[in-house]
Amino acid sequence: MVRKETTEDVASIGSETEKELLAHPEPMHRLFELCPIAMLLHHRRIVRYANPASVALFGANSPADIIGMQVLDLVHSEFRVVVMERVQQSFNSGTPAQVLEEVLIKIDGTSFHAEVSAFPVPFEGDTAMFVMARDVTERRMIERAVARSEERLQLALE
Repeated sequence: MVRKETTEDVASIGSETEKELLAHPEPMHRLFELCPIAMLLHHRRIVRYANPASVALFGANSPADIIGMQVLDLVHSEFRVVVMERVQQSFNSGTPAQVLEEVLIKIDGTSFHAEVSAFPVPFEGDTAMFVMARDVTERRMIERAVARSEERLQLALE
């Protein structure tokens, strides 16, 4: 006889797995440390955690350069309102903020384009925002170069 798993079974498995991971945080910590995607956690707009990929993304020397900063200091002024609206909506709904391209600011003040996603997580009896980001500046430059080439080709064919 084949047993079909119900939604409750799957939820129970997920819940048990989550409890196990929380009881043994070392594997999750190693994942964050080794992940090539920048990950940081901010609580009440203060960066509380930054993985090595975040250090590289923001041009810092160590996590200590980022931890303790106001998270909005890492966001270009033109995107701060959008970012705060997304954070508030995510907090209120308890759902992830979908991937959005934003302009972020490195420690030295230079800006870059990044794809950013975030979701609320429990943190010290409260809720914090777990953020993932990756630099897409090079991809944007390539896309613009391809578009210019296509325009030149179109003009040449006319």
